[in-house]
Amino acid sequence: MEKRKSAIEKVVIEGRSYDHEEFEPTFINFFFGRNGAGKSTISEMIQANTGLTWRSGQTVDDYNVLVYDQQFISDHFSNFDDLAGVFTLNKVNIETQKKLDQLAKDKDKLLGDLSKRNESIDQKKQAREDLKGESQTRMMRLTESVRKKFDSAMTGKKIAKTFCPEVEKKQPVEHTEDEIMEFYAVAYGKSAQTYPSLKKSNEYPGKYDLSGASYLGQPIVSTSDTQFARVMEKLGNTDWVKEGHTKYLKKADGICPFCHNPLDHQHFEQELKACFDEEYQDSVNAVAAFQSAYTSMTEEMLRILDDNTSSDFPRADFTVYKEKLERLKTIIHSNLQLIQKKVDKPAEKVELQDIDTLVAEIDAIVDEINALIKTNNDAFNKKKETKIKCDKMLWEHLAFLVKDEIADYKAKDAAIEAEIKAIEKEKGTLRQNYLDKEAEIKKESGNTVNTDEAFESMNAMLKDSGFQGFSLRKKPGVKNRYEVVRDGNKPVKRLSEGERNFIAFLYFYHLVKGSGAADAAIFTSTGEVTDVMDRRDKIVVIDDPVTSMDSGTLFIVSSMVREMISVCHNNIEVLHPDITGSYIKQIFILTHNAYFHREVAYNMVEYYDCVTFYMVRKTDNHSSITPCIEKAKELSEDDKNVNPVQNAYTALWTEYQELTSSIPLLNVIRRILQYYFLELCGYQGSNIRDIILKKNKSEFIKKRADGTIDDTDYHLASSMLSYIDNECSFIDGFNLVQEAVDPEQYRKVMKKIFEKLEQSQHYRMMTHEKD
Repeated sequence: MEKRKSAIEKVVIEGRSYDHEEFEPTFINFFFGRNGAGKSTISEMIQANTGLTWRSGQTVDDYNVLVYDQQFISDHFSNFDDLAGVFTLNKVNIETQKKLDQLAKDKDKLLGDLSKRNESIDQKKQAREDLKGESQTRMMRLTESVRKKFDSAMTGKKIAKTFCPEVEKKQPVEHTEDEIMEFYAVAYGKSAQTYPSLKKSNEYPGKYDLSGASYLGQPIVSTSDTQFARVMEKLGNTDWVKEGHTKYLKKADGICPFCHNPLDHQHFEQELKACFDEEYQDSVNAVAAFQSAYTSMTEEMLRILDDNTSSDFPRADFTVYKEKLERLKTIIHSNLQLIQKKVDKPAEKVELQDIDTLVAEIDAIVDEINALIKTNNDAFNKKKETKIKCDKMLWEHLAFLVKDEIADYKAKDAAIEAEIKAIEKEKGTLRQNYLDKEAEIKKESGNTVNTDEAFESMNAMLKDSGFQGFSLRKKPGVKNRYEVVRDGNKPVKRLSEGERNFIAFLYFYHLVKGSGAADAAIFTSTGEVTDVMDRRDKIVVIDDPVTSMDSGTLFIVSSMVREMISVCHNNIEVLHPDITGSYIKQIFILTHNAYFHREVAYNMVEYYDCVTFYMVRKTDNHSSITPCIEKAKELSEDDKNVNPVQNAYTALWTEYQELTSSIPLLNVIRRILQYYFLELCGYQGSNIRDIILKKNKSEFIKKRADGTIDDTDYHLASSMLSYIDNECSFIDGFNLVQEAVDPEQYRKVMKKIFEKLEQSQHYRMMTHEKD
């Protein structure tokens, strides 16, 4: 059988003397524990709505939680002569009550329907949250690499919670990462600066005449008509003769460098010079001039282009540039060799390789890098504007990356939102119907508020119970105010703590039973409105109500608490037809007083499904809460409640079954044996010892497999019986609380003692052992 759940389905307690304790209360809940064990912490947590799990769709605002504890006494007795707001329904017209009961049922049904709508809305809202979380996870994954690359621009927007709402607001525009990097490097780069532009190939200071290039492609020969010239032209060795003249004539020492015969140096120079006319010499001079200009010009060009590669602009890529520059150097070197050849042999034609195309390509690369440098420098000089532009481009690009994901998410989210609005519309109709029912209840119950009747009822209860200590009366001249008086007319100036607590409990009793005035209008989570009168269902917590009370007041309080328990039980089953109503939906009773506990809980053990007993203990300054439940031993049986408060003899048997330590167990066994056999059965201590230790000695001695004697049980029996006598009695009628387990060997010897004294039936009864 399962425990039924009421309004508060779970309580988790942490703090003070509790590490972490939790329990699942039912309708009626009894807590027993000594003073200081931690009971008041439970009542305070319930009152503060801390650590509570409410029934689905409900909150603390749906209930009037009333807690009777020391704080309640202090708060309400300090101004106890002001009892405005104590109401009762004792005189409600029968017909009115029937109408109210039906209206309450209708209201409860509407409340249930509202709860279902609230559950549906909660589920839809959770679905929206799940959808949002999944979409944000995908957006973070789609943009991860870009966000990492431009990390400095993502400050404050690095997690899904801040990034995703921001990117959803941006207009998606595709940009390349290189475009963004142009601005990012300046706006966020720690080494951002301006850089000088690169020079192009023609940006050298000098001017060079390259008009002699036309002579390279044509042979340069003499037109002289001397006999020597005609011989050279016929032989085609003009260049050879010129080269020999230049290189060897000065070293000839009177010998012809060509035929090695004696040479008239002066005459030979005249003949040779006559072979080369003026036009020839001009052409040779033009080639030489071209060689000089070309060499200087290319050297300047290559120096400039080489210097460009030393630029520290971080975004300049010189890979292709250097390849082309090396090719240019190779071509120029080749051309210089061709020019030198022309100089050496003017009659030969030479054709230079083209460098203009390659130079143009290199200059184009320079233009591209200079454009980047200009963008960088312009951005650096306008850093604030650069950062704005960088951020705009970056967020536009990020939005572009997730635009499809955002569109998909918004479509699905809109569908769920439409479903929620439809349910909200239904909920609004139900709420209005609920308010209409509340208005009807308010109208019908208008005559139930009567503080004078509550005052008379409290005095009547004091008189009917035989209480003589004091009574209540109206304070003269002040409406809805009362005084505590003794001897019929003498105002009380000083009350004992017990009397003070008793009056406070009478007030609490009528708060529970009546319709107390609310401090302000309340609109609950399910749509209930309470204005002026608080007619919500109640959750009652009673924490040690009989402190310092005498037996007379304790009896009256116990009777009131039993009535509240019956009202709560009416939610499950009506036990007492004369106790009507089910306005108490849950009750918690906490006490350290064993007598009071037994008075209010004596017949509640059997209602396992809606009643739970708890034991509150404190060990080493740590409190714990333990349900008192006896687990079923057979599949055909159900679990059972166990009342932790028992009479002394029954408590001893509980200890006997639960103790785990031998020394306290032996003490419990001796007390059981003394009380049962000496005080109830009339044995003498010496008679029992004779029967067990002498007549039945052999029953307590065993022979081992090796033939030796095992007399352990005999010595245990002797120890159990050694101190029992007829001189003391401990059953004094007080109630005790005990717990724990005991060793099997002691239990076997104890059982055998009862068997040999022919009391095995009593043993089985007290240990719940089957025949």
